Amino acid sequence: MKDSFESALVAFGSNYESKFGSPRETILYSIEKLQEKSTKLLKVSDFYLSQAFPAGNGPDYVNAVAKFQTKLNVNELMIKLHQIENLCERKRFKRWGSRTLDLDLISFGNQIIPNTEGFLKWANLSLKKQYEEAPASLILPHPRIQDRLFVLLPLRDVALNWSHPVFKKNIEELLSNFSEKEHKAVKRIKIEIN
Repeated sequence: MKDSFESALVAFGSNYESKFGSPRETILYSIEKLQEKSTKLLKVSDFYLSQAFPAGNGPDYVNAVAKFQTKLNVNELMIKLHQIENLCERKRFKRWGSRTLDLDLISFGNQIIPNTEGFLKWANLSLKKQYEEAPASLILPHPRIQDRLFVLLPLRDVALNWSHPVFKKNIEELLSNFSEKEHKAVKRIKIEIN
């Protein structure tokens, strides 16, 4: 554990009920759990409803992004994310299958892990290869941010000034790569966090 705080952006997704309730309730529960011990919540996005990927692959997803400050190092934070997923009954049967909870570390400060070349290998992977391969270790920033409107929209809610450390593009520039039809397909759900 570090002495200083680092900024972390975490994406939340759920399209299947857990023992803690609906996808919305499960995400709210996981946000609470993540705040325990050395991690402080700064801001939570509204929730967004989007179609499962690929289309027809289960119920619609509820997605959100939260910004935290943490004294945990990146590996400790990943362990904590996996523990919360397990607590919420996450099962890993199928790539991009339905799930009670999916927690993705979007960024950790401005770190690029393992390095720019390693990041680009995964960021540039074809869709076919994405079905067949998954990284064996952490890649940061998350290599699919630029492809996922359901992450970029809530990310804009909590970190408007965030800039991709590899592509050197801000959120608005990344969002401009999506059509108006794609934007309209992701529905905002207003929430209130106590």
